[in-house]
Amino acid sequence: MWGAASHFVMVAAQQRGWEFGDHRSLKAAVQRLAQESGDESLSGDFIAADHFHADLYHKFMQDYEIDDDRLMVRRFVERMQALVG
Repeated sequence: MWGAASHFVMVAAQQRGWEFGDHRSLKAAVQRLAQESGDESLSGDFIAADHFHADLYHKFMQDYEIDDDRLMVRRFVERMQALVG
């Protein structure tokens, strides 16, 4: 989930000439994309993807969180597909 979301952000950032080489840059790019597109829910949905990234190392997510966040990440990826063309 993290890989799909983060790679779409990398593509969008690269297309726009923005930084994308670290975690902080990805979060900043999502904020800029949310402002650019008028879709403020991008930020929240990207946070869900970030939960999967952290869960790889810390295994803190409960089953219901995985189910809920998976839907948010899917929605994020679908909207990002439209933004990157």
